[in-house]
Amino acid sequence: MKKFIIGALILVSTVFALPAELDCVDLSVMNTAEIATLNVSGVSTLTGATTQTGILTLSAGMTQTPIARVASATTADATSIIGASTSMVTVTAASANLILTLPTPVVGHKIDIISDPSTEVELATATIGHFINGTECTSFKELAMPAGSVFHATCTVGGAAGKWVISQTDDDGTTDSGGTPD
Repeated sequence: MKKFIIGALILVSTVFALPAELDCVDLSVMNTAEIATLNVSGVSTLTGATTQTGILTLSAGMTQTPIARVASATTADATSIIGASTSMVTVTAASANLILTLPTPVVGHKIDIISDPSTEVELATATIGHFINGTECTSFKELAMPAGSVFHATCTVGGAAGKWVISQTDDDGTTDSGGTPD
């Protein structure tokens, strides 16, 4: 019934103008609707691509679900590549020195990477010639991620000249520079 009502709301919105403000409880919108102010109470889930312009205020906070990745022997393995808009990742590894691959660099992209609690992982760039912490990542140059650490990666230069600045927080809360790929 809820989907029917929302579908009817969207149909009506294409024929008539919606009010500037809309209050909803447990809203589910399946098509495009333009609403100046949307107040949602209860549980709301956004799926697919969602664009927010302007200020987003979350009065009760926000919990982000990390995307799981599995480190592999190559940078081309889909299970080990961090997705383009991913901002939080957990990585597991079957053995030491397996690789997790950063996405194609886009300026401003920030990623928190939570490493395997028991195994060291290597962090590599999407393409040879990108940089991590000022060091060009040529073939076989990766950044070691100690077991149980959290890396904070920020892309400062996008495209072919991609540069990532990475800091590290150890499992005891100590913050380090992030290291140098070797």
